[in-house]
Amino acid sequence: MGTGPDRSQLRQLLYAAGDGDRVGRVQLLDFGATRDYPHASRTAFRDLLLAAISGDEAGIERAAIAVGYLGADDPPAYRAGMVEMVRDATEPARTKGGYHFGRSDLARRIGEKAMDLRLKERFGRLPPPAMLFLHRKLGGLYLLFSHLRAEIRVGDLMAPLLAGPVAGVGEVPLPRGA
Repeated sequence: MGTGPDRSQLRQLLYAAGDGDRVGRVQLLDFGATRDYPHASRTAFRDLLLAAISGDEAGIERAAIAVGYLGADDPPAYRAGMVEMVRDATEPARTKGGYHFGRSDLARRIGEKAMDLRLKERFGRLPPPAMLFLHRKLGGLYLLFSHLRAEIRVGDLMAPLLAGPVAGVGEVPLPRGA
C-alpha cells in the first residue's frame, strides 16, 4: 500500500476507449512510502472498522488491542477514550449517503480528543509504526477531500471491501465509478 499523503505522488490514468479496465484508475508514482501489511494486520484493522461502523464498543476494544492501539492493561478511561476516538475516525464510513469533507470538523475533534487523552489521562500508547503510516495516508486523503470540498459515499465504497474475505496484495479491485 502506498502510505505517502502527498497527492502529487498519484496520477489518474485516462486511457483511450477500448482499454476500459484501466480508465479512471489511480496510479502511484512514488514507491518510497509503500508498506506491506501482513494478513493478520489487515484482518485486525478490518475487524476494527467493522466494529466501529456497527457501533460495537466491545468489538472496537478487542480489535484495538489486536491492532496495537490499546493494551490489555490500559486504564478504563483511556480505553473508553480510544474507543470514542475510533468511532469518530470512522464517521465518514458511518454516514448514510455522502460525507461532506469540506464541512467537517473531524480532524479538529480527533486532535482535541487525542490531546485530552494525553494530558488528562497522562497516558498514551503510540500505534505500531505500520499503523502510523496508514494514519498518514488516511490523514492525507482527508485533507485532500477537505480541500476539494468533496462529498463521498465512503460507506458505499467500503461496504463490498469489508464484506468479503481480507484481500491479499494486489487483490483489491477498484469499485466501478470510484
